[in-house]
Amino acid sequence: MTFTSRHRALAIAVAVGALALPGTAVAKGGTPTPPPPTAPAVQCDYSLDGPTADGGYVFSNQVNEAGCISVLASASTLRLYSLQVTPGWTYEVTSNGEGTNSRVAVQFENPTTGQRAEARIELGKTLIR
Repeated sequence: MTFTSRHRALAIAVAVGALALPGTAVAKGGTPTPPPPTAPAVQCDYSLDGPTADGGYVFSNQVNEAGCISVLASASTLRLYSLQVTPGWTYEVTSNGEGTNSRVAVQFENPTTGQRAEARIELGKTLIR
């Protein structure tokens, strides 16, 4: 091997090694930038689930780290009952269950981390992702 080919081989090995190692963002001054602080996820309090005085039934679903959604089922309809959101997350209710479709749908987003979550609850079907 000549000096030039050894140099080239060393340069390739260093480049491959640098790509293989996990990196940390380095702020000006050479210190790693810490990740943004995250609040503990809001957890559902399932002890609040159960029958209501008017014959309905409240049930809750944990939506990953985003929070908790509670739905009121009565007769053959669903309705958004309550929503608890983890600090740092936002939400949009896209369907509150009122009307003819009887679907509760909520989209969650954490603008800081870019995470998203979704809850869609229909009669006989629940989707959390």
